[in-house]
Amino acid sequence: MNSTISLRLVFLNQFFMPRHNAQLRLLKAQIAILRARIPTQRIILSPAEKPELLRLGEECGHDIDGLMEVAKPATYKRWLAQMRDGRPFQSVGRPRLTQELRDVVIRIGSQNLLWGYKRIAGELKKLGLYAGANSVKRILNEAGIHPSPERRKKKPALPWTTFIRAHMETMVACDFFSKTVFTLRGPRTAYVLMFIHLGSRRVFCSAPTFSPDSAWVTQQARNTLMWCEEQGITPDFLIRDADTKFSASFDAVWESEAARVIQIPHRAPDANAFAESFIGTIKRECLDFLSASASPSSITSCGPGCATTMSSARIVGGILGTTCCKSISGPCGTAQSGAIGSSAELSHPTPATRREFLNQQNE
Repeated sequence: MNSTISLRLVFLNQFFMPRHNAQLRLLKAQIAILRARIPTQRIILSPAEKPELLRLGEECGHDIDGLMEVAKPATYKRWLAQMRDGRPFQSVGRPRLTQELRDVVIRIGSQNLLWGYKRIAGELKKLGLYAGANSVKRILNEAGIHPSPERRKKKPALPWTTFIRAHMETMVACDFFSKTVFTLRGPRTAYVLMFIHLGSRRVFCSAPTFSPDSAWVTQQARNTLMWCEEQGITPDFLIRDADTKFSASFDAVWESEAARVIQIPHRAPDANAFAESFIGTIKRECLDFLSASASPSSITSCGPGCATTMSSARIVGGILGTTCCKSISGPCGTAQSGAIGSSAELSHPTPATRREFLNQQNE
């Protein structure tokens, strides 16, 4: 009986063994083909894959000579000793960069286009984050942020629009606008100095004056700083043009508050576009529809050398939210002017409003 069973087993073995061996050879051939497609000879296994190979190798008595294709026999034996000692398997190589660090690198790189990879890596160290220049380069390339051609220069030029957008919350721009009024001395030009906060579009206008000298302009700088304090604005930059009315004392007032005065180039009004846009709106929507004149009874002196009239205050100052300087605090240049709030508060004068002003002047 036993001999019969043994003969049957031998017969089955001889029948299925060649087919089984052919399947193994086919699988090994496919592994060799796939291995040739891998660019590197070293295959790094994850901590979960190593115990799985050891479990399968145990079924073969750990006799893996000629069977192991992803690791050398010496490496397999080292894994086996490590598992027997109870030491856990760990990932190979340096730890991957966290998503939070990647987000910080992308944010710094997108907001500072002129910074190089080493500069960004140095700034990360200041924040207590660590990433090499090559890691920064890889992260920015994956995010589609490529180096600017300006980085190659020793002193790269920062685009003006980029500079404005980066400092809008701490930047104030100023400029003059004027209106011709008719007095007993003939036509004269009334000047108004306006300041606009770029971030909130809030506007501060001075009282109109016929003589914007150095003392008057300097006092308007002090008034504007007090207005900024009331509005919760901390100016770090002041943009102005090359007008000679902006004296050294005017700049000194802003510099005393740690604000940097930036003078735009000559004949470049686009560099002060926010102030120019506001002035253009005032002229198109208001001042261009008014004719200013002064009667003898409307002349009001604020002191020696002051030629401000009530007519000019109503026309130029009244529409802008200002009044005659004498009616507020006395000598010209020391007055607190009115201020226009946010851009949403700027309303275009209706025809009825214009007629009212013209009727007041005719009366």
